[in-house]
Amino acid sequence: MKYLDWSQFLISASSISQIMSRPKGCTDFTNSQKEKYATLLLKEELSESEKKTFDVLTAKKERFNNPELSVAAKKYMITRYSWDKYNRGTLSVNEKSARLVKGNELEEDAIKMLSKRDRTKYKRGEEFISNDFIFGRCDIYSPDRNKVIDIKVSWGIHSYLPNHITELSTKYWMQMQSYLDLYDLDKGEVCWVLLNTPIFLLDREKAKLTENYMTGEIDAEKFEESMERLDLNYDYSKIPNSRKIITFQVSRERGFMEKVYKKVEKCREWMAEFDRIHSDNKKIITLSEKYAAPFIEGEQEDTA
Repeated sequence: MKYLDWSQFLISASSISQIMSRPKGCTDFTNSQKEKYATLLLKEELSESEKKTFDVLTAKKERFNNPELSVAAKKYMITRYSWDKYNRGTLSVNEKSARLVKGNELEEDAIKMLSKRDRTKYKRGEEFISNDFIFGRCDIYSPDRNKVIDIKVSWGIHSYLPNHITELSTKYWMQMQSYLDLYDLDKGEVCWVLLNTPIFLLDREKAKLTENYMTGEIDAEKFEESMERLDLNYDYSKIPNSRKIITFQVSRERGFMEKVYKKVEKCREWMAEFDRIHSDNKKIITLSEKYAAPFIEGEQEDTA
Protein backbone atom coordinates (compact mmCIF):
# COMPACT_ATOMS: atom_id res chain seq x y z
CA MET A 1 0.00 0.00 0.00
CA LYS A 2 1.08 3.55 -0.64
CA TYR A 3 0.03 6.37 1.66
CA LEU A 4 0.08 10.00 0.66
CA ASP A 5 -1.83 10.76 3.83
CA TRP A 6 -0.69 8.88 6.92
CA SER A 7 -4.09 9.44 8.52
CA GLN A 8 -5.22 6.55 6.29
CA PHE A 9 -2.45 4.21 7.41
CA LEU A 10 -3.71 0.65 8.05
CA ILE A 11 -2.22 -2.04 10.32
CA SER A 12 -2.00 -5.64 9.12
CA ALA A 13 -4.02 -8.18 11.09
CA SER A 14 -0.93 -10.33 11.67
CA SER A 15 0.89 -7.40 13.31
CA ILE A 16 -1.74 -6.25 15.80
CA SER A 17 0.22 -7.76 18.70
CA GLN A 18 3.21 -5.57 17.86
CA ILE A 19 1.35 -2.27 18.07
CA MET A 20 -0.56 -3.46 21.13
CA SER A 21 2.56 -4.48 23.05
CA ARG A 22 3.12 -2.46 26.20
CA PRO A 23 6.20 -0.26 26.63
CA LYS A 24 8.77 -1.21 29.25
CA GLY A 25 7.64 -0.45 32.78
CA CYS A 26 3.98 -0.01 31.82
CA THR A 27 2.37 -2.34 34.33
CA ASP A 28 -0.90 -2.55 36.23
CA PHE A 29 -1.21 -1.94 39.97
CA THR A 30 0.14 -4.56 42.32
CA ASN A 31 -2.36 -5.80 44.93
CA SER A 32 -0.91 -3.47 47.56
CA GLN A 33 -1.09 -0.51 45.16
CA LYS A 34 -4.73 -1.31 44.39
CA GLU A 35 -5.56 -1.27 48.08
CA LYS A 36 -3.61 1.95 48.62
CA TYR A 37 -5.27 3.69 45.67
CA ALA A 38 -8.75 2.62 46.79
CA THR A 39 -8.05 3.88 50.31
CA LEU A 40 -6.82 7.28 49.07
CA LEU A 41 -9.82 7.66 46.78
CA LEU A 42 -12.16 7.42 49.77
CA LYS A 43 -10.35 10.08 51.81
CA GLU A 44 -11.80 13.58 51.81
CA GLU A 45 -8.45 15.24 52.55
CA LEU A 46 -4.95 14.04 51.78
CA SER A 47 -1.69 14.93 53.45
CA GLU A 48 1.20 16.15 51.30
CA SER A 49 2.77 12.71 51.38
CA GLU A 50 -0.53 11.03 50.51
CA LYS A 51 -1.14 13.48 47.67
CA LYS A 52 2.25 12.65 46.13
CA THR A 53 1.50 8.94 46.40
CA PHE A 54 -1.95 9.45 44.90
CA ASP A 55 -0.53 11.43 41.97
CA VAL A 56 2.09 8.75 41.26
CA LEU A 57 -0.53 5.99 41.35
CA THR A 58 -2.92 7.99 39.19
CA ALA A 59 -0.21 8.56 36.59
CA LYS A 60 0.59 4.85 36.59
CA LYS A 61 -3.07 3.95 36.16
CA GLU A 62 -3.54 6.42 33.30
CA ARG A 63 -0.41 5.19 31.53
CA PHE A 64 -1.53 1.56 31.87
CA ASN A 65 -4.96 2.36 30.43
CA ASN A 66 -3.58 4.54 27.65
CA PRO A 67 0.08 3.57 27.07
CA GLU A 68 2.41 5.22 24.59
CA LEU A 69 3.76 3.24 21.65
CA SER A 70 6.28 0.55 22.57
CA VAL A 71 9.68 -0.04 20.98
CA ALA A 72 8.22 -3.11 19.22
CA ALA A 73 5.43 -0.97 17.74
CA LYS A 74 7.89 1.59 16.44
CA LYS A 75 10.11 -1.10 14.90
CA TYR A 76 7.09 -2.52 13.09
CA MET A 77 6.10 0.89 11.77
CA ILE A 78 9.59 1.69 10.53
CA THR A 79 9.57 -1.60 8.63
CA ARG A 80 6.19 -0.72 7.17
CA TYR A 81 7.40 2.80 6.37
CA SER A 82 10.31 1.45 4.32
CA TRP A 83 7.88 -0.69 2.34
CA ASP A 84 5.06 1.81 1.96
CA LYS A 85 7.37 4.72 1.16
CA TYR A 86 10.08 3.06 -0.92
CA ASN A 87 8.82 -0.42 -1.76
CA ARG A 88 11.64 -2.00 0.24
CA GLY A 89 11.76 -4.45 3.09
CA THR A 90 10.75 -7.92 1.90
CA LEU A 91 12.99 -10.99 1.96
CA SER A 92 13.66 -13.35 -0.93
CA VAL A 93 12.50 -16.94 -0.62
CA ASN A 94 16.07 -18.06 0.12
CA GLU A 95 16.34 -15.57 2.98
CA LYS A 96 13.06 -16.53 4.63
CA SER A 97 13.19 -19.16 7.37
CA ALA A 98 12.42 -22.75 6.41
CA ARG A 99 9.51 -22.72 8.87
CA LEU A 100 7.89 -19.76 7.13
CA VAL A 101 8.45 -21.22 3.66
CA LYS A 102 6.98 -24.57 4.74
CA GLY A 103 3.83 -22.83 5.97
CA ASN A 104 3.40 -21.02 2.66
CA GLU A 105 4.21 -24.06 0.52
CA LEU A 106 1.84 -26.43 2.31
CA GLU A 107 -1.12 -24.12 2.91
CA GLU A 108 -3.21 -25.82 0.20
CA ASP A 109 -2.47 -29.26 1.65
CA ALA A 110 -3.54 -28.04 5.09
CA ILE A 111 -6.79 -26.67 3.65
CA LYS A 112 -7.54 -30.05 2.05
CA MET A 113 -6.93 -31.80 5.37
CA LEU A 114 -9.25 -29.40 7.20
CA SER A 115 -11.90 -29.78 4.49
CA LYS A 116 -11.82 -33.55 4.94
CA ARG A 117 -12.05 -33.22 8.71
CA ASP A 118 -15.05 -30.88 8.57
CA ARG A 119 -16.64 -32.62 5.56
CA THR A 120 -16.89 -29.45 3.56
CA LYS A 121 -15.05 -27.74 0.69
CA TYR A 122 -12.91 -24.97 2.08
CA LYS A 123 -11.18 -22.55 -0.24
CA ARG A 124 -8.09 -20.47 0.33
CA GLY A 125 -8.77 -16.79 0.96
CA GLU A 126 -7.44 -14.91 -2.06
CA GLU A 127 -8.34 -11.27 -1.49
CA PHE A 128 -7.15 -8.89 1.18
CA ILE A 129 -9.98 -6.99 2.83
CA SER A 130 -9.86 -3.91 5.01
CA ASN A 131 -11.87 -1.50 7.10
CA ASP A 132 -10.91 2.00 8.26
CA PHE A 133 -8.10 0.72 10.52
CA ILE A 134 -6.79 -2.73 9.61
CA PHE A 135 -6.35 -5.07 6.66
CA GLY A 136 -5.73 -8.78 6.25
CA ARG A 137 -6.51 -12.04 4.54
CA CYS A 138 -7.45 -15.13 6.53
CA ASP A 139 -6.42 -18.56 5.26
CA ILE A 140 -9.99 -19.83 5.11
CA TYR A 141 -13.24 -17.88 5.02
CA SER A 142 -16.35 -20.07 5.13
CA PRO A 143 -19.62 -18.13 4.73
CA ASP A 144 -21.54 -21.43 4.98
CA ARG A 145 -20.06 -22.16 8.40
CA ASN A 146 -19.92 -18.50 9.47
CA LYS A 147 -16.31 -18.78 10.54
CA VAL A 148 -12.74 -18.01 9.58
CA ILE A 149 -9.77 -20.33 10.03
CA ASP A 150 -6.13 -19.36 10.42
CA ILE A 151 -3.66 -22.14 9.60
CA LYS A 152 -0.31 -22.66 11.33
CA VAL A 153 1.80 -25.40 9.73
CA SER A 154 4.23 -26.81 12.31
CA TRP A 155 7.87 -27.30 11.33
CA GLY A 156 7.99 -30.66 13.10
CA ILE A 157 6.23 -32.87 15.61
CA HIS A 158 8.36 -31.52 18.49
CA SER A 159 6.86 -28.05 17.91
CA TYR A 160 3.39 -29.40 17.08
CA LEU A 161 2.57 -31.57 20.09
CA PRO A 162 3.10 -28.94 22.84
CA ASN A 163 0.03 -27.09 21.50
CA HIS A 164 -2.08 -29.70 23.31
CA ILE A 165 -0.98 -28.37 26.69
CA THR A 166 -0.23 -24.70 26.02
CA GLU A 167 -2.58 -21.78 25.60
CA LEU A 168 -3.01 -20.04 22.27
CA SER A 169 -0.46 -17.24 22.09
CA THR A 170 -1.69 -13.69 22.58
CA LYS A 171 -0.29 -12.85 19.15
CA TYR A 172 -2.50 -15.37 17.37
CA TRP A 173 -5.54 -14.52 19.52
CA MET A 174 -5.18 -10.88 18.49
CA GLN A 175 -4.73 -11.84 14.85
CA MET A 176 -7.94 -13.86 14.95
CA GLN A 177 -9.81 -10.97 16.61
CA SER A 178 -8.79 -8.84 13.63
CA TYR A 179 -10.11 -11.41 11.16
CA LEU A 180 -13.39 -11.75 13.05
CA ASP A 181 -13.76 -7.99 12.92
CA LEU A 182 -12.87 -7.73 9.23
CA TYR A 183 -15.26 -10.51 8.20
CA ASP A 184 -17.88 -9.51 10.81
CA LEU A 185 -18.11 -12.98 12.33
CA ASP A 186 -18.45 -14.23 15.90
CA LYS A 187 -16.26 -17.33 15.82
CA GLY A 188 -13.02 -18.53 14.33
CA GLU A 189 -10.39 -21.23 14.65
CA VAL A 190 -6.62 -21.28 14.78
CA CYS A 191 -5.49 -24.70 13.55
CA TRP A 192 -2.02 -26.14 14.00
CA VAL A 193 -1.38 -28.72 11.28
CA LEU A 194 1.36 -31.36 11.02
CA LEU A 195 2.45 -32.10 7.43
CA ASN A 196 5.46 -33.69 5.77
CA THR A 197 8.31 -31.28 5.18
CA PRO A 198 9.14 -30.65 1.49
CA ILE A 199 12.39 -32.27 0.37
CA PHE A 200 13.86 -29.01 -0.93
CA LEU A 201 13.58 -27.45 2.53
CA LEU A 202 15.27 -30.39 4.19
CA ASP A 203 18.05 -30.23 1.61
CA ARG A 204 18.48 -26.52 2.33
CA GLU A 205 18.73 -27.14 6.07
CA LYS A 206 21.17 -30.00 5.52
CA ALA A 207 23.36 -27.75 3.39
CA LYS A 208 23.47 -25.21 6.22
CA LEU A 209 24.42 -27.89 8.74
CA THR A 210 27.15 -29.19 6.42
CA GLU A 211 28.56 -25.68 6.04
CA ASN A 212 28.51 -25.19 9.83
CA TYR A 213 30.32 -28.49 10.29
CA MET A 214 32.94 -27.72 7.63
CA THR A 215 33.66 -24.32 9.17
CA GLY A 216 33.97 -25.78 12.64
CA GLU A 217 30.87 -24.11 14.13
CA ILE A 218 29.51 -27.51 15.21
CA ASP A 219 31.31 -30.77 15.99
CA ALA A 220 30.76 -34.18 14.34
CA GLU A 221 28.40 -35.39 17.09
CA LYS A 222 26.18 -32.32 16.82
CA PHE A 223 26.25 -32.58 13.02
CA GLU A 224 25.14 -36.22 12.96
CA GLU A 225 22.48 -35.64 15.60
CA SER A 226 21.04 -32.64 13.73
CA MET A 227 21.06 -34.47 10.37
CA GLU A 228 19.21 -37.42 11.89
CA ARG A 229 16.66 -35.07 13.44
CA LEU A 230 16.03 -33.43 10.07
CA ASP A 231 15.31 -36.81 8.49
CA LEU A 232 12.81 -37.55 11.25
CA ASN A 233 11.12 -34.21 10.54
CA TYR A 234 10.23 -35.26 7.02
CA ASP A 235 7.64 -38.03 7.02
CA TYR A 236 4.57 -38.16 9.29
CA SER A 237 2.50 -40.40 6.99
CA LYS A 238 2.07 -43.10 9.63
CA ILE A 239 0.29 -40.70 11.99
CA PRO A 240 -3.53 -40.64 11.44
CA ASN A 241 -4.81 -37.36 10.00
CA SER A 242 -7.19 -37.04 12.95
CA ARG A 243 -4.14 -36.53 15.19
CA LYS A 244 -2.44 -34.03 12.90
CA ILE A 245 -4.73 -31.07 13.58
CA ILE A 246 -4.92 -29.17 16.88
CA THR A 247 -7.70 -26.59 16.97
CA PHE A 248 -8.14 -23.51 19.14
CA GLN A 249 -11.63 -21.99 19.02
CA VAL A 250 -11.75 -18.21 19.37
CA SER A 251 -14.79 -16.01 20.08
CA ARG A 252 -15.06 -12.38 19.05
CA GLU A 253 -14.25 -9.72 21.64
CA ARG A 254 -15.51 -6.39 20.33
CA GLY A 255 -14.16 -4.36 23.24
CA PHE A 256 -10.61 -5.40 22.39
CA MET A 257 -10.83 -4.12 18.82
CA GLU A 258 -12.01 -0.73 20.08
CA LYS A 259 -8.67 -0.46 21.91
CA VAL A 260 -6.84 -1.55 18.75
CA TYR A 261 -8.44 1.25 16.76
CA LYS A 262 -7.37 3.83 19.33
CA LYS A 263 -3.81 2.51 19.07
CA VAL A 264 -3.96 2.68 15.27
CA GLU A 265 -4.74 6.40 15.61
CA LYS A 266 -1.56 6.79 17.68
CA CYS A 267 0.38 4.87 15.04
CA ARG A 268 -0.87 7.25 12.35
CA GLU A 269 0.26 10.26 14.32
CA TRP A 270 3.66 8.65 14.88
CA MET A 271 4.05 7.78 11.20
CA ALA A 272 3.24 11.32 10.13
CA GLU A 273 5.83 12.69 12.55
CA PHE A 274 8.43 10.12 11.47
CA ASP A 275 7.80 11.00 7.83
CA ARG A 276 8.38 14.67 8.65
CA ILE A 277 11.63 13.88 10.48
CA HIS A 278 12.84 11.67 7.64
CA SER A 279 11.93 14.28 5.02
CA ASP A 280 13.63 17.12 6.91
CA ASN A 281 16.69 14.92 7.61
CA LYS A 282 18.26 17.43 10.00
CA LYS A 283 21.51 16.79 11.83
CA ILE A 284 20.98 14.98 15.12
CA ILE A 285 22.56 16.72 18.09
CA THR A 286 24.19 14.46 20.67
CA LEU A 287 24.66 15.50 24.30
CA SER A 288 28.13 14.73 25.60
CA GLU A 289 27.01 14.41 29.21
CA LYS A 290 24.73 11.52 28.28
CA TYR A 291 27.60 9.48 26.88
CA ALA A 292 30.44 10.68 29.10
CA ALA A 293 28.70 10.71 32.48
CA PRO A 294 28.78 6.92 33.10
CA PHE A 295 32.55 6.87 32.53
CA ILE A 296 33.27 10.05 34.50
CA GLU A 297 31.11 8.95 37.41
CA GLY A 298 32.41 5.38 37.25
CA GLU A 299 29.00 3.84 36.63
CA GLN A 300 29.69 2.21 33.27
CA GLU A 301 28.88 -1.50 33.40
CA ASP A 302 31.32 -4.12 32.19
CA THR A 303 29.86 -5.32 28.88
CA ALA A 304 32.81 -7.48 27.81
